[in-house]
Amino acid sequence: MIYGKEHLVLHRNKITIARKEAKETKYWLRLIAGKYIKTELLGKDVQEAQEIISILSAIINKTRRD
Repeated sequence: MIYGKEHLVLHRNKITIARKEAKETKYWLRLIAGKYIKTELLGKDVQEAQEIISILSAIINKTRRD
């Protein structure tokens, strides 16, 4: 098992990857909005993706300070 700082770095890396995936999801949602799916239908999904990005960013910033 990994404990301490190594454990924190490992989880931070995984969270960083999750944030990148959330950003990509938001990008694709915005790209297809209006072309393939009505913008009104994707508004909540884009907002939720942004909220996830914000949460993950806060976690990353907090773990960098520790």
